[in-house]
Amino acid sequence: MAEEQQISRAESSGTSLQATPFPLDYFLVAFAFSWLFWGLAWFFARGSEGATGATEDLLAGASPIMLVMILIGVFGPFFSAFMLTWRSQGKAGALELWKSGWRFKIGYKWLLIGLLLFPALWFISLNLGGAGVSFEAFTNPLKLLGLTVFMWFLGGPFGEEFGWRGYALPRLLKNYSALNASVILGIFWVCWHLPLFIIPGSPQAQIPFWPWAVGVIALTIIMTWVHVHVGGVVFAALLVHTTSNLAHELAQPVLEVPIDWSGPDAYNLYLQVALAVLLVLVFGHKHLKRE
Repeated sequence: MAEEQQISRAESSGTSLQATPFPLDYFLVAFAFSWLFWGLAWFFARGSEGATGATEDLLAGASPIMLVMILIGVFGPFFSAFMLTWRSQGKAGALELWKSGWRFKIGYKWLLIGLLLFPALWFISLNLGGAGVSFEAFTNPLKLLGLTVFMWFLGGPFGEEFGWRGYALPRLLKNYSALNASVILGIFWVCWHLPLFIIPGSPQAQIPFWPWAVGVIALTIIMTWVHVHVGGVVFAALLVHTTSNLAHELAQPVLEVPIDWSGPDAYNLYLQVALAVLLVLVFGHKHLKRE
């Protein structure tokens, strides 16, 4: 019942969206905001070799001002979504978007999927890759909680998902099939990250680009599948994005640095792509959801 109410609410609010062929203004503002601050981060990082490894190692090796510029830049999608929503729908529209990020009642099934899907994929990948699984992080609950809070609010999800899944995806879905909307959004999501690949000390600086890009597009398809089933609630996107990042972070102690694409990282990519393809085949490319 709760899931049906969420879907009904999303569908009714979705009818108020103006039919636009493309939310170009959103992408322009999000990119401009993020790339401005990431350009400053690159400027302050010149001459630095940066660190490699887990996020905590990267953060420890970053200059404070560079780190601040990177973290502010993450909020480009957030800024763009709320600015444009306020402009077109006023305070009420912006408030509704904000509340969507705090709607926990998405149904137990989708809560479990959000919490466990990507940790399960990494568990399988680590074992297939022969790396084994480390539970060291769970021996220090306070540190794990702190990392989770950091990942949620500053590690990407909170700064991004009000924009990608809260603003851009609903508008793309009004004009494109779920698969096409996902691929379009995934390509923009990949391109948005590009400056981070040239900033020493950023998480992307140690990642091979093309396998990562394929993984992002597969992740986008999976997140669209969740999005349409929970009625577009942003909280679900925040949850999936956070657990995806966190699962990778917890796997870091037993992964190769730089990334070894013949090991667990490769298996995780294969599993994500296979899952995305399976979802399209089972639920259909038009809606990624049973009629």
